Amino acid sequence: MALRGADIGIAMGRRGTDVAKESAEVVLADDNYITITRGIFEGRKFYDNLKKGIKYYLSVKTALILIFLLPVLIGLPLPFAPIQIIVLELFMDLAASAGFVTEPEEKTIYHRLPRPRQTAFLDSPAIVDILTKGLMLFVAVTSVYLVSRLADWPLQESQTLAFSTWILGHIALAYVSRSDDETLAALGAFKNIIINIWAIGAIIFLLIGIYWTTLSHQLGLAPIKPLDIIVALAAALILPALLELRKGLASSS
Repeated sequence: MALRGADIGIAMGRRGTDVAKESAEVVLADDNYITITRGIFEGRKFYDNLKKGIKYYLSVKTALILIFLLPVLIGLPLPFAPIQIIVLELFMDLAASAGFVTEPEEKTIYHRLPRPRQTAFLDSPAIVDILTKGLMLFVAVTSVYLVSRLADWPLQESQTLAFSTWILGHIALAYVSRSDDETLAALGAFKNIIINIWAIGAIIFLLIGIYWTTLSHQLGLAPIKPLDIIVALAAALILPALLELRKGLASSS
């Protein structure tokens, strides 16, 4: 009765009775209480990383919807060509989300209080975070696209600038999303090797796609000035930098 009444009933795997094992939700195969502690922290790490990956993925999708909705409403050509959307779906989103699986545990994992069992996986703060990050990525991409269109750039060059901002913003958002509370300086900016490899690969792909004529033709991209790449980088970094500043101020208060 005690095992069934507990939030999580734990029984011994070696010395426990068959009745206890059937009633328990967790069975310790090695009868070692330390295994419970290790399992709790490993479970917290898995839960945290899964939530980070899903929040990041949904933030990107929110931004993508807004990026395509606005030009339709105001009568402008879409900022991305169809082939570019396919590339983004295949190369960027899933690869970045997979990088969160290898994210090291956060420092707070060992002393935070247990979350209530009835807490939703995507609670109100998580939804606000998704919408905030999605809106930030949308603003970064749309602002450079609209400015380039107002400056009478050729459509392909405007799309290339928007595509560059999207890729770079994608990367910046992935790094910022590694923790909701800790800054990159506290985490170790380049501690996640998988995300580092993905980011380097994405940047190399972007540069080859822009400046290698054969591939740029296939992707619907056009060569733009290196200064324009810097502008795209600045637009992609400004808003995530504000998120980092907010985390820094929250941790110091």
